[in-house]
Amino acid sequence: MAIVATAGALGFVVVRSLWGSVDGGANLVVGLLGGCVIGLWGTLFRVLFVRPRTTPPPIVPVPAQVLLTQFPTPGSVDIWRWSMAVSAEEDERRTIGYETYVERPSDVASARAARNRYAETYRAYASAAAEMGVPRRDPAVTLDVVP
Repeated sequence: MAIVATAGALGFVVVRSLWGSVDGGANLVVGLLGGCVIGLWGTLFRVLFVRPRTTPPPIVPVPAQVLLTQFPTPGSVDIWRWSMAVSAEEDERRTIGYETYVERPSDVASARAARNRYAETYRAYASAAAEMGVPRRDPAVTLDVVP
């Protein structure tokens, strides 16, 4: 409404400055109507075609394992923390088998670093599962044997 009113007032000023003072208020009517039409079209254009400058926050999906589990009395923070732990462990689980495969002696250091990273992620997952009182799944790789 503010845009349309401002455009109408601007239209009145422009028409009055171009035509001068016209008897019967024709410049008032033409200016206000013309400004309002331009204001409506400008507002419609902005609503339909201009994207907001801020990006929406990232969406954190809740894993199926969390959705299918019955919790005794969980808090939203506990469920969120467990969801994050499950998601992080699933992400690591996808590639840990390839990262810990040692084919050459030069692969030992990177395999050890990958195993340590996965072990840290798995410990966070196991801790969150223990606090929630839900069963946890076995790790994707053995965590106690380091090549």
